[in-house]
Amino acid sequence: MANPFRSMNLKTRVLLLVAALVWAGIWGLATHVSRILQAEIEYLVSSQLSAQARYVADELDEELQLRANLLKEIAGAITLQEHADTARVQSLLDRGNPSRITFPLGLLVLDKDGVIVADHPPVPSARRTGSFSDREYFRAAMAGKRPVIGRPMLLRRISPQPVIPITVPLRDANGSFAGTLLGPVLSSDHDLFGKLEEIRVGRSGQFMVVSPGENRIVFATSASPMNSLPPKGVNRIHDRRLYEGFEGPAITTNPDGVEVIGVSRNMGNTGWVLIAYMTTEEAFAPIRAFKNHTYFAALLVSLAAALILYFVVRRQLLPLDEAGTEMQHMTEGKEPFAPIRVGREDEIGRLVSSFNRLVVERQRTESDIRELNRTLEDRVRERTDQLIAANLQLKTEIGERKLAEASAVDYANRLQHLTRRVVHVLETEQKRLAIELHDRVSSNLTAIGLNLGMITKQLSRDDTAKLEEQLSDCAALLEDTSVSARDISSDLHPPVLDHLGLIPALEGLGEKVGRRTNIAVRVAAPNHGTRLPAEREIALFRIAQEALLNCAKHSQARTVTIQLDCDSNRILFSIADDGIGFDTLEINRPGQSLGLGLLSMQERAEAVGGRCHIESTPGKGTMVSVEMSL
Repeated sequence: MANPFRSMNLKTRVLLLVAALVWAGIWGLATHVSRILQAEIEYLVSSQLSAQARYVADELDEELQLRANLLKEIAGAITLQEHADTARVQSLLDRGNPSRITFPLGLLVLDKDGVIVADHPPVPSARRTGSFSDREYFRAAMAGKRPVIGRPMLLRRISPQPVIPITVPLRDANGSFAGTLLGPVLSSDHDLFGKLEEIRVGRSGQFMVVSPGENRIVFATSASPMNSLPPKGVNRIHDRRLYEGFEGPAITTNPDGVEVIGVSRNMGNTGWVLIAYMTTEEAFAPIRAFKNHTYFAALLVSLAAALILYFVVRRQLLPLDEAGTEMQHMTEGKEPFAPIRVGREDEIGRLVSSFNRLVVERQRTESDIRELNRTLEDRVRERTDQLIAANLQLKTEIGERKLAEASAVDYANRLQHLTRRVVHVLETEQKRLAIELHDRVSSNLTAIGLNLGMITKQLSRDDTAKLEEQLSDCAALLEDTSVSARDISSDLHPPVLDHLGLIPALEGLGEKVGRRTNIAVRVAAPNHGTRLPAEREIALFRIAQEALLNCAKHSQARTVTIQLDCDSNRILFSIADDGIGFDTLEINRPGQSLGLGLLSMQERAEAVGGRCHIESTPGKGTMVSVEMSL
């Protein structure tokens, strides 16, 4: 696929490249400035929120500690004894003169079992039923010496806002813990969380106090108190603030799903976390306006730069356009080749001057070429006459060579036919001799053995004892002759080759060679039952016979593998040994002839339409392979 940029003219490419560099610089600068300004705005907003959160958290801690200290002061005037007189405790509580402004819900004196002993202001006896012993803040106050600010509770029958229990321990005359003084306060108290309604950071700034233990909102200027927050793992920033003590600035979403930037402050007296946040829409409003103005200005500057570049590049490249037009007219044949006027001495002027020098050189070269063409035409005519004469002579020689090749091909065909005939006659004669040896010689030897046995039986014991050694020698000689006759008959033409086929004949040959030479011969044939034409089976058997003979004489091999693979198109036959091998280059050198055994294998393979290949490497064995088509 062609590159569109490369197909543009030079002026367009220069204009686009310079414009791209200018635009990239302008827009990169605008983006970089916007990012820096956004980071600065984020830092300023987070610093403001952090200062507000620190101030508010310290104020809330101070107010809660003030109430705890007031309760501790009242508790110091009350001594609670076991089986205490309720009227006496009530009198001590009233004498403490607790402020209804600080504790608008009143105070409660609880014994060590969490039962109300006295309260201020007095309440109906029905409110005194029940026990506070299962409350966490009660158990914490009974177990320690410090005031305890418990987790906020939502008591709808008392107030729609959460109630914060503050508890201090009471002692008996011996200084032991005998009960607690409970002072519940409202989270909406103006001196507590109520003041958060009056403190604002921008238009969307909000505060939220969260209890990590319950994962609930204690108080929020924009959400209902005691609402549950997302479970742990949903909001990573929220989890870090509540459970890891992270107080730094971060952008996340508030419980309403709005993106905000916020900071947090841990409240030491309660373990709560105060979060101050502002929507990113308000926090980054100035930077968005600045970005819009910056990008608009960058767009105007980019367009102006593009126009200026267009006119400048067009003006600077005008001489190049004019020179290019003249060159095109010359190459199209509309004008003769001639030098072009040089307008100015710059890069374009030097380019035009170089073209003018090329034109002068071209004119001189054309003149030389015309002279050379005339000389070349004369030489070509002379050489053509010589080639015509040589061509006639070559045709004569080719005709004579074709006749010689035809004679050679005919001789080769006759020689191949004669070879096949000789092989056929040889195999026929060997088969006849094998039959003669089997039918006549073996039969005669058998008859001689029977006659010799009959003669032995007819001799007397004395004669038998005298002739025993000679008779035994005759019997052994007769047996050895019979075995030799069978071996010669089998070597001349094994009968198993005619009756059972090539594979059994090869297996028998391998067993015989193994007995004679101690070479292990293995025959492998996947298509064992496939019979080949008789002349091909005989040829392959003779090749294997010759190869095994050479192996026994020269290879020093321990094992030989004979393999036959046949399919619908061709026959692959190989004999491979693990002997010492030889260098095939030696027998392929000029002047070297193949041995009779190797030549015999090749001739037998070619006689049945196949090819014989011999592969061998010194020290790595030898493989004879035959390939022929079916």
